[in-house]
Amino acid sequence: MTNEQNIYKENGFYKAKDVMAMLDCKKSKAYEVIKMVNDIREKNNLLVIRGMVPARDFNKQFSIEVV
Repeated sequence: MTNEQNIYKENGFYKAKDVMAMLDCKKSKAYEVIKMVNDIREKNNLLVIRGMVPARDFNKQFSIEVV
């Protein structure tokens, strides 16, 4: 299991620091990515929590398989 897969939280959400680690990007880019995934959720009438993204949806968008 890679370090990125270990980031999967017990509560099922990623925050900016988790996204930064997985995508090797800066904080501003991490928040941009979180917003992008949350915008997709919002279009599907799903609940959105600013600054956090459900791990399942993030993983799906970036084709990440968690074992």
